[in-house]
Amino acid sequence: MNTQYESLEQIEAIVQGFEMCSLSKADFIHRNHLTVAVWYLKYNSFADAAALMRAGLLRFIKHHDVPREKYNETITMFWLKAVQALIERGRLSQPEGVEEDLVNLTNQLLHDYQNPGLVFEYYSREVISSPAAKSGWVEPDVKPFDLW
Repeated sequence: MNTQYESLEQIEAIVQGFEMCSLSKADFIHRNHLTVAVWYLKYNSFADAAALMRAGLLRFIKHHDVPREKYNETITMFWLKAVQALIERGRLSQPEGVEEDLVNLTNQLLHDYQNPGLVFEYYSREVISSPAAKSGWVEPDVKPFDLW
């Protein structure tokens, strides 16, 4: 799906649906993960955004009876770091206090990172599916990060 957000309310609905677990697991696709990441990073420090995302994902998978081992800390942190890097580099610049620009920021990010398989440019399937990667941050084994 390549649909762009037209309003802040659409983004808020995704974040609220995620937090309240009212989005179905089928509807919580890559673009919605990234939408939540942008929201959390825009309004929180990286550490707080990471904690919110981790807790939210664990709550979401528990609510939808997804096995706990489906959660992958390295993948979660990979995407949060990628989003943060774009924000910090100014490719997703937004004047402070201009909430409407969050729509443009999110749409730009979704365009730049529409491929959920990007993680495999940095990680082998063996490493990314390892117990170590699922439970904590693991450095990439295919190539160093050039996203940040």
